[in-house]
Formats: sequence, C-alpha cells, structure tokens
Amino acid sequence: FQRMGWSAAVSVVLFVVGYSLHRRFTFEMARDFGIAVYAHEAEDVAGVYARVGRNCDHVHVDLIDETMLPTAWPVRLDVLDEVRRLWPNVPVSLHVMSRYPRQWVDQTWDRVDWFLLHVEAQDDLWELIFACREREKRVGIVWRDGMSIASLMPYLPHVDFVMVLGIRQPGGSGQTMSPRAIEVAATLDRLRTRYGFDVMFDGG
Repeated sequence: FQRMGWSAAVSVVLFVVGYSLHRRFTFEMARDFGIAVYAHEAEDVAGVYARVGRNCDHVHVDLIDETMLPTAWPVRLDVLDEVRRLWPNVPVSLHVMSRYPRQWVDQTWDRVDWFLLHVEAQDDLWELIFACREREKRVGIVWRDGMSIASLMPYLPHVDFVMVLGIRQPGGSGQTMSPRAIEVAATLDRLRTRYGFDVMFDGG
C-alpha cells in the first residue's frame, strides 16, 4: 500500500468490492449454466464436449424412457461415465423423465450429484427425496406444462431445485417455448428465497 499510495490502494479496494457486488446482483439470474446431453445411444457426448469444452457450471443429463415418451430411444447409462470423464470436476445433474424414476435413481447413485424428478411420477417421491438426503445428493422436482403450480407446494421446503420444463412434451428437441413456463418461472423466482430452493429452466 505504501508503494502505490493510499488513494490508489483505496481505489483498488473499492473496485474489488464494487465488482463483487456487481457479479452478485447483476448476474443473479444467470450465474449457473448447464449443458445438456441425452442418456441414449444416439448422443455424441464427445461432440458436445468438442463444441462447449468445460465452459459450463454443471452437466444436465436428460434420461427419458418409454413410460413418459413411447418413442424414446433406449436408455444408455454409460453416457454418465463419459460425462464424468470429460467433465471431471463439474456436478452432474440427472433429469429423470420417467413415471417410475426409482429404477434409474437406484442404478446411478455413484454417477450423479443432483437428481431432478417429475411430480407426476408413480413412485413415492417422498421416499426418493429422503434417499437423496441420506446419500447427500441434491434433489429437485420438475414442473411441466399442464400441471398446477400448486401441486409443487408440499415439496418446496424439502428440495434444492425446482425446474421448469419450458417445452410441452418432455424429451422432444426443437419445440417452441411455452409462455406459461415463463410465468411459472417468474412465480417460483418470487418464492425461492422463502423456501430455500434454486430455480432451473430447461428446454426451448
């Protein structure tokens, strides 16, 4: 500080504080970016990595089975191993698009950091949420078009994420974004600090 002078030192300190506050508040809505890959046999994970590299905060793996989309590709869980190899220090999030997610969750405990589960699942979501807590995994629920937002309320105090699916049909790329999804995301954003969850937006 003596070499650079007190006024210069104070300027540096003020810049660092100001920049930190700018980062904290200006980028509040865009601080975490996830790249999406599909857990099926047609996915080119290496190709995704070649285009994006490690320029993401997490990797979002979409797993969809025939219970949610009758024309779904066969699930390929070894995609998760490839994701781990290419993005070794990045959280892996598994979006389980299945009416029976338990079978997939039980096969992927050691490969996944976060699980995203659909509220309309037939398995007991409370048991799955508790199982995630036991294994120190982060867990979230998913809203999709056609659902009442009120159906999420019981889960809000117990999850880390609420994800809004911005398209009408899970698992279909290239769809138009749902205007209702934007409204729901705004509502959840107002609720998130009260209940302690983060809002995710996926699709579209």
